[in-house]
Amino acid sequence: YSSSGSVYLGRPSSNSPSTSKMAYWYTSQQIGNAAINERANVVVNNDNATAADVKEVLHQVAKKVYETSGIHLEPEVRIW
Repeated sequence: YSSSGSVYLGRPSSNSPSTSKMAYWYTSQQIGNAAINERANVVVNNDNATAADVKEVLHQVAKKVYETSGIHLEPEVRIW
């Protein structure tokens, strides 16, 4: 399957959880055919994912991390 590479910026503070650890909580998150993989900070195309699938899975993971930790995940990718 194809993947995106890193999708969220890392956390600069050493006393805050890493981006990948925060996103890892949601590795089961899948929208359409786009999912966060087991390494966490990567979106995987599980066969014909649409751009809307990828955009929504990124949004849902960031939303859940913010709701549970108060930490805003900043996208490393530009979405337009």
